[in-house]
Amino acid sequence: MMIALEARAPALNRFRSWTLAADRDLFGRWQAVVTFGRIGRHGQARRHAFEDEAGLSRFVRRALLRRKSATRRIGVSYEAVEASPSVLPLLRQLGLAVRLPSAQEVSPV
Repeated sequence: MMIALEARAPALNRFRSWTLAADRDLFGRWQAVVTFGRIGRHGQARRHAFEDEAGLSRFVRRALLRRKSATRRIGVSYEAVEASPSVLPLLRQLGLAVRLPSAQEVSPV
């Protein structure tokens, strides 16, 4: 699972990037790595471990809800610029803007 969000407001000098990548480790636990910072910079990374997929799902939902409140907090909203097909319904359900290349929006057969 991968989600990449960006918030851009040139007039406010705000160029933010937020990425979440999640997968299983060698022991079967779920690992999530969140990277955030200014677009074009290395940024900071935080690792989170979960025993089951339900814990990961709760974490992803909470993190996306936090990104959704960015308009109120920093004056600019985040948009999805890259996402795994499995995450697109959640992004739309939460009301996050989705600006993906058309090839990514095609559902796998």
